[in-house]
Amino acid sequence: MSDEYGPEDLDGLLELQRIDSRIASNESEQERIKHELAEITASIASDETTAEERVELVARAAEIGSRHSELGKENEALREERVGRVAELEDYRQTLAYD
Repeated sequence: MSDEYGPEDLDGLLELQRIDSRIASNESEQERIKHELAEITASIASDETTAEERVELVARAAEIGSRHSELGKENEALREERVGRVAELEDYRQTLAYD
């Protein structure tokens, strides 16, 4: 197999990099959400938090919890897409090896 990359290789590698970047970004946002949820939980448990504030905090927790779930689902889809892209890239490289 040649050490040179063809245009399909470069496109495939760039696509993998894009997918990896989105996964990393989503994971970073999920971590931020986890920290915010921990802060919300502590605030809800605090004796100094009013009932009105608790209602707002619960609503915020539901909102960001939903976002966390969306990000998880998106990452699952991205990982599946990545597996397919890697297979396509490997197939292309195998084709080059036989040419």
